[in-house]
Amino acid sequence: MLREPKNDLIHLLGILESASKVAEYAEGFSTADEFLHANHEMNYNASLTLIAVIGESIGKLSDLATEALTDLPLRRIRGMRNRIVHDYVGVDSQIVFDTITMDLWLLKARVQGFLEKQIQAGVFDPEELKVVRESHYYPRVTI
Repeated sequence: MLREPKNDLIHLLGILESASKVAEYAEGFSTADEFLHANHEMNYNASLTLIAVIGESIGKLSDLATEALTDLPLRRIRGMRNRIVHDYVGVDSQIVFDTITMDLWLLKARVQGFLEKQIQAGVFDPEELKVVRESHYYPRVTI
């Protein structure tokens, strides 16, 4: 898939849905250790997978999108994805928890804002937007 602005829709939606799920999975935990060990590590492992999805999606965004999101640490997000995917046992659960509890809200807010601007500018195919709005794949995303 080419890195053209019209192709950003699926990646932006994936980022928002994944980030929202991670926030849900970490809700109510006050420490990294508590989060790590909850539900036989299911919340933690699911969150790692979704963080990797976020990093992968960021790498597929168009130049227009990455330039518009320059206030986000996109290289660090991609780096975290690489660490999770290639050095799973070396992942620091405290860094993961801190990222989720302190930084995820900013990512969601900036991506949501950019997505809304792109929709208003008519960048995305109206039929594709209609399908997305009716889709069950993005229940946590409002557009």
